[in-house]
Amino acid sequence: MALQIQALGKEDISEATRLHLRAFATDPLVNAIYPGAAESPNWLQHISTSIKTGQADPSQHLMKVTLPEDGQLMGIGQWEGCSRYISSPPSTPKPPPNGANIALVTAYRKQRSEKRAAIMGDRPHYSDLALLATESTYRRQGVARTLVEWGTDRASAEGVEAYLEAGPAALPFYFEMDFHKVDTMAVAGMDPGEDRVQNEIYCLLWRPQTISSK
Repeated sequence: MALQIQALGKEDISEATRLHLRAFATDPLVNAIYPGAAESPNWLQHISTSIKTGQADPSQHLMKVTLPEDGQLMGIGQWEGCSRYISSPPSTPKPPPNGANIALVTAYRKQRSEKRAAIMGDRPHYSDLALLATESTYRRQGVARTLVEWGTDRASAEGVEAYLEAGPAALPFYFEMDFHKVDTMAVAGMDPGEDRVQNEIYCLLWRPQTISSK
């Protein structure tokens, strides 16, 4: 099947928001941060606002994959072009939605910031896969691969590395896409679950053949 990838438009926000909600409805981290996220209008609004903010930021690229015959949304991805990472938080961080576990959100943001600064701090520029979500009925049909390859092709052309954070279930896919694990982060304050890895986030890096010195 020939897949089409293009920029996510303003007319796609509502559908993309609901796809995002469905894709992460059972995600352990999402449900730890926001218990009952799948049923909450506050969480839905939080997703919608995040997508709109990303569309308004020229350093971010929100992409969609659609069915060629009817334009049905199959998956979405968000790639960010990052300049040198600064570990200090922004002066006005985006507040979590009402009902969120504030203590966990605060600790997780700090933990992510410090971990990424330790890994990427000496890079003048790199790409970051901030979001990847596929509609369940279209999984294993090349949707996620298309969205990831769009970003790594762009990173390769610019001679920069690509970074992402993922849960344990996604590791086999990203390893197939030539990402390599560079570190692991256990989310502080989150239940590790029976398998003892539910709270683990893996820091992955993709490297182009040639890295730009600029």
